[in-house]
Amino acid sequence: MPSQRRKPRKGKKSEPTHRTPSEDATRSAPPPPRQWRTLLLNLGYEPLLVIPWQRAVSLWCVDKVHLVEVYPEVRIHSPSITLPVPAVVRLQTYVRYQPTGVAFNRKNVFLRDDFRCQYCRMWGDGTTLTLDHVVPRAQGGMTRWDNIVTCCVQCNRAKGSRTPEQAGMVLFDRPRRPTWLLNTRIGPHPSDPPAEWQLYLRAA
Repeated sequence: MPSQRRKPRKGKKSEPTHRTPSEDATRSAPPPPRQWRTLLLNLGYEPLLVIPWQRAVSLWCVDKVHLVEVYPEVRIHSPSITLPVPAVVRLQTYVRYQPTGVAFNRKNVFLRDDFRCQYCRMWGDGTTLTLDHVVPRAQGGMTRWDNIVTCCVQCNRAKGSRTPEQAGMVLFDRPRRPTWLLNTRIGPHPSDPPAEWQLYLRAA
């Protein structure tokens, strides 16, 4: 008896989805490494905050920001468009921004020092880092911005109740009160600000 062939079942045709160029690019492209963040500047080139690169691309595509700097080593590829990854963008209109003083606390000291021990330069997190008085309290040191640094547990124990000079240790960066912080970080171990940002951070 000849075998009967089954007729293919007719399925519903999938409706094409329409996306904007920015959506097409950001959804199709693999996420760049975490150092590809975007610095957002005000109209007068004052740093405002750090935003995800996808948000910067979206703002650029709707003409709300100017593209100031790009990461030269990377492009976002999709079937319909190729775009650079923004490193620095500037708003087209001025945003009123009233800077406030940076609160003195453990988290902000870690952010100022980029989560690195100021003696051995080791990166860490809240479980491996602590705060150190450059001039110990036993010698009259105060708990304030210009006397507190991020320190790993090992260096903190080695230094003890001594100054860096007394302990034979090198303090890489002299602590100071920050005027602002890159408080939008990506990843548990923030990297140094990209080279493309340096010119604009000096004015902060």
